[in-house]
Amino acid sequence: MAEHWAAALAGAMRGLAGGDSGQGLLFARINSPSPLSIQVNGQTISRHLYRNYGYTPQAGDQVLALRQGDAFYILMKVVPA
Repeated sequence: MAEHWAAALAGAMRGLAGGDSGQGLLFARINSPSPLSIQVNGQTISRHLYRNYGYTPQAGDQVLALRQGDAFYILMKVVPA
């Protein structure tokens, strides 16, 4: 099914309300687009990092990321209002 990824993401987001320390939505900043690295709470992450292929990262972009275990999934760029 083509919608399997959406169901998996919805399931992961539903679990965020439980307060499990191994997963959660968080804000991050792109340190480097190539090789890809982000900064979360002052810590640089460059391994187990995946991005939405519809988004082309630029250094300094603020992004919304989903942490699931030791993997970080960059979902989208966050544009301040």
